[in-house]
Amino acid sequence: MKAYWVVSGKALSRNRNEFFSLINNTLTSVDYSDENRLADLLSQSLSRKEQSISGNGHGLAMNVASSGICALSNLSYQVSGFPSLLRLRGWIKNNEISKLSNAFKQLHEKISKTKTKHLLISDASNLLDDVKQLQNSWVESTPNNYAPYNLKFEPRCVKEAWIVPTQANFCAKVYPTVKSDHKDAPALTVLSVFLRNGYLHTAIREQGGAYGGGASQDNSIGAFKFYSYRDPRVSGTFSDFERSLEWFRNANHEEEALEQAILGVISSIDKPSSPAGEAKAAFHNDLQGKTDAWRNEFRQRILGVSYDDMQNVIDTYFDESKASIAAVISSQYKDEVEKLGMEVFEI
Repeated sequence: MKAYWVVSGKALSRNRNEFFSLINNTLTSVDYSDENRLADLLSQSLSRKEQSISGNGHGLAMNVASSGICALSNLSYQVSGFPSLLRLRGWIKNNEISKLSNAFKQLHEKISKTKTKHLLISDASNLLDDVKQLQNSWVESTPNNYAPYNLKFEPRCVKEAWIVPTQANFCAKVYPTVKSDHKDAPALTVLSVFLRNGYLHTAIREQGGAYGGGASQDNSIGAFKFYSYRDPRVSGTFSDFERSLEWFRNANHEEEALEQAILGVISSIDKPSSPAGEAKAAFHNDLQGKTDAWRNEFRQRILGVSYDDMQNVIDTYFDESKASIAAVISSQYKDEVEKLGMEVFEI
């Protein structure tokens, strides 16, 4: 486990000494004894999660549907999905603040004793001073000898619906695919944009009445995701997800449509960021082994995607028996999702 501090020279121009000391003390001397404050923070966190459901229902639906793909996606589901909301409610309801306080303290001790990596972002005139301040104020702990953190996981298909206080629905369907280092990742990435532009936008939004819908290839976990946002339908939307693949197989597509899809992917890769944002992205990419050469190669592979490549990945990965579905729904759609064979939960 590592800690990363992102420091802006401009933001620290008034009091660098104080800030560098503060970030060091964050990992060395935090007091968890104020249980009233901890209870307030838990309540605030619960309130934010509950209020964000209607605005991020499609994200939550994809989070549920992806939970059976791999250990990382399942961890994301447990930490940021519906289980985290239910845990917060349980901790508050059962008054487990003291227990949590001790758990946080133990976790904090483990984090503070691991080896750290630092990212310092500064303007040129303050860079040397900022580096010296960090060196002088940071006290490096001796790393513990600990075993690598391994998550136990068994892949599974998910069919779940979650009833929430909303008037609209959010649907998601996920197929297990491959990660970014696989040769098929570029074709899957372009396919997601092609299906969104050519079929899903019209079928789900213009004809189906949803606020939005589309597809994306998640190269971090190896999953192809269909989704809808603020949707008046459920069964019809899942059918549209399947029909989009049939449309690709059977329709006559122009070369211009492929070029537009490729340009859409390239524009997202080349999208400019702030200087600090570029530095942070480069830092984290480097930690994951995504060097400049790797990124340039991936970009060239995107530019080389053909219709045959996309047809090949559809034939290879889009197996209905391996697909997972999830929906965040209004209570009035309970009977409909049960007919789809979905297990129903209620928030």
